[in-house]
Amino acid sequence: DGYTLTVSPASFLTTNKSIFKTLPYDPEADFQPISRLVNQPMVLVVKDKQKYPTLAALLAAAKAAPGKLTYASSGDGSPQHLAGLMFETRTQARLLHVPYKGGALAINDTLAGTVDAMFAVMPEAVPHVQSGKLHALGVMSPTRSPVFPQVPTMAEGGVADLNLSAWMALLAPAKTPRPIIDQLNRAVQVAFDPEMRAKLAESGIEVATSTPEEVKRLITQDIKIHADLVKAAGLVPQ
Repeated sequence: DGYTLTVSPASFLTTNKSIFKTLPYDPEADFQPISRLVNQPMVLVVKDKQKYPTLAALLAAAKAAPGKLTYASSGDGSPQHLAGLMFETRTQARLLHVPYKGGALAINDTLAGTVDAMFAVMPEAVPHVQSGKLHALGVMSPTRSPVFPQVPTMAEGGVADLNLSAWMALLAPAKTPRPIIDQLNRAVQVAFDPEMRAKLAESGIEVATSTPEEVKRLITQDIKIHADLVKAAGLVPQ
């Protein structure tokens, strides 16, 4: 009826289908998308700027010692983990994934130097890169981030086709009447006014509102992309 909604991260709608044997919901059939809300590009960060001044330096180190260079994530199948899998697939380098129980623990150990690197969601990384505690090597987006204009894209750093965003979407239960969906979609457009957009941009969050149909296509597309990454990594559904 339009009064019960959910704001969902991409992983619940895409990655979970590949990493779990069964789900209590069908991401494509049980929801009616209203709009995508935001994109949160991934950024590769390191603690040791002297050892890894550039993406090329990190990649060379990874290839020189396969499976030795470590990267943190907030858990198996998380956006940080998928970014690492995508990096390995595109570069043929082999890294050691260190999953944590949450993004805060992962970023804390990256700050401490316990792990070598992290493919962080932009809001996780922004304050630490701005303070100089972490060094950003590349953003996983087609264009540079307005927050980090000095940081190259992965393509500029020498690794093409390496784009990943931890997007979020607003959804209703399946079979919610279309007029209600359209009304909510219009409300989303109004909610993201210039002031809200500017505030989110400070944290590296990009407003990315869309039509319901665009969200449907995105879910279907990312389910396949993420399934291919999980399969290539040899992960067994739990």
